[in-house]
Amino acid sequence: MVLLSACSTQYVPPPTASSTSIINNDQTIQGVLDNGLKYVIHQQKNTKKVQFNLVAFTGGAYEEPNQKGAAHFLEHLAFRKTKQFSDRAIIQFIEQQGGEFGNEINASTSAYYTDYRFELEDNKQVPMAISILGQWSQNIVINQEIRPVILGEWRRRVGIENSWWQQTQTWFYQQWLNLTRREGYINRDALGNPAQITHLSADILSKFYKKWYRPDNMAIVIIGNIEPKELENQLVTVFSKWQNPTQPLVPKQFDSVDQGITTSYGWDLNSSGIYLGFKQHGNSNLSEIVLHKLYFYLLELRLLAAINHSHNTNILDTYIVKNSVENQTSTTTLMLSLNNTKQQPAFDLLQQVLASMRNNSFSLQELNLSKNIVAQQLYSAAQLQVDNGDLSNEIITIINQKMAWHSPIQYNSIY
Repeated sequence: MVLLSACSTQYVPPPTASSTSIINNDQTIQGVLDNGLKYVIHQQKNTKKVQFNLVAFTGGAYEEPNQKGAAHFLEHLAFRKTKQFSDRAIIQFIEQQGGEFGNEINASTSAYYTDYRFELEDNKQVPMAISILGQWSQNIVINQEIRPVILGEWRRRVGIENSWWQQTQTWFYQQWLNLTRREGYINRDALGNPAQITHLSADILSKFYKKWYRPDNMAIVIIGNIEPKELENQLVTVFSKWQNPTQPLVPKQFDSVDQGITTSYGWDLNSSGIYLGFKQHGNSNLSEIVLHKLYFYLLELRLLAAINHSHNTNILDTYIVKNSVENQTSTTTLMLSLNNTKQQPAFDLLQQVLASMRNNSFSLQELNLSKNIVAQQLYSAAQLQVDNGDLSNEIITIINQKMAWHSPIQYNSIY
């Protein structure tokens, strides 16, 4: 098969184009090519696998009114055909390496970025993997053949067999939008609806692709059993000649994100929730990030103690969730899940806990316990107790906020 003839390992010459290093050590390289393409290469010594991510910082929120569904449509086209790879050849290649479509190879489209990813069982086919990333970034073949598949996905999502999932996801998404004051994007489902999907022409898709799929609006994340410097040379060789359009990239402007408290009723009308959110700007340094994390664990610990002391039985659980909202901002949300619609007692308890932290600070015992929780998370990451996919998702969020990614070992140095 012609596809496999390109898979053999070959000598990669030193890069002829320059790049700027943000982080450069034996385990991690983070840099930017002259054309603006960002990349993070992180070595994981305790695994044979290698995960590859190509990220386009565009999604449903970037679509014009006549482009709704375009970002997700392109995601599907990428797996169908590119200029180098014939119909489904990329999927066949991953499957020949022991992967499965939907697991080792997949993609996702959100409001703010589109993430293409696949995982190889070892590092023997790295040149081929880099070639796939290059094809996705520049050479997706635009056609209409995939439309029935996307319409089928829409039908499955709203079908009876998935009604519980649909209602639950819609409800939680609604609460997050309310909390971050982003009501204008409530209907910006990246999938689109049948009318919007049917409306998308090859010309509309091509214009969206050319506008947002450009080196200064994309990133590559590679994690696993690789040599970072050698892989950086390969990236430079493949991607350094890729040029941006003559028209400068104009960043998409989004509404500001506020911190606040919101309450809501559960989708089944027998439960409800309270959401407390704080925003964190993307220019925070490493110490601020760790302090922000510590504060939320301190808050959760204080709240759990108050729940036990008050014998409040309608609070089922508490959750801490961090979301990337836009390029410069993220939100951390403390969610209280209630087993009924009597929100006032839980709301009053939350207000009391916030007041106690504001007026009385916290004890050394609470601080040490929170530090131990955070440190254990970082230690687990450093020992590869989280998989490559979890790490790549974290790195993508950091890059999207224009920050330097720090490995778990660097986070531990804060202590």
